[in-house]
Amino acid sequence: MNSDRVVSISAMIVAAGTLFVIIYQTHLTRKAQQASVLPYLQIGYSRSEGYSYINLVNHGIGPALIEDIRVIKEGSSYPGDPVAFFSQLNEDLDSNEGLYIDRVFQGMLIPAGASKAMIGLRRSSEEALRLERVFNVTGIGEQEGEPEKAIIVITYASVYGKRWVIHSNEIVPKPK
Repeated sequence: MNSDRVVSISAMIVAAGTLFVIIYQTHLTRKAQQASVLPYLQIGYSRSEGYSYINLVNHGIGPALIEDIRVIKEGSSYPGDPVAFFSQLNEDLDSNEGLYIDRVFQGMLIPAGASKAMIGLRRSSEEALRLERVFNVTGIGEQEGEPEKAIIVITYASVYGKRWVIHSNEIVPKPK
């Protein structure tokens, strides 16, 4: 074997190794980009300023695009946010002075770090207790012997199209 052939084979091996490193580095860069805009939604229950709230919070570092929002109760699925479901149960909901509404719709973008109090009711009212009785939200829990509570289900996506679903009775979103 002559020296020219050894040099050319060595050059091809180095080129193939370089190509592998570039492809792998591109893969790692793409994963880092996707992780840098990762949304992380949670649904919770809180009390403050005389109100009881069901909150939607984006604890992630990227925006969350709402793809679907619905409420599930006793095996039936009701499209729409908690306000739409709660209003089906309470026909006089719009006249309730202790009501706080910040609707969540399909197509809405929840920025990183943002919090939305989806529905809130004045704590002194009987309606605030009813909110706790209607929805199964982390922080409320279910009591033994109670009827099944409604669960809020939100499907959302990152700007790169990765999708997750969060249930109000669970803390961690699941990949979809």
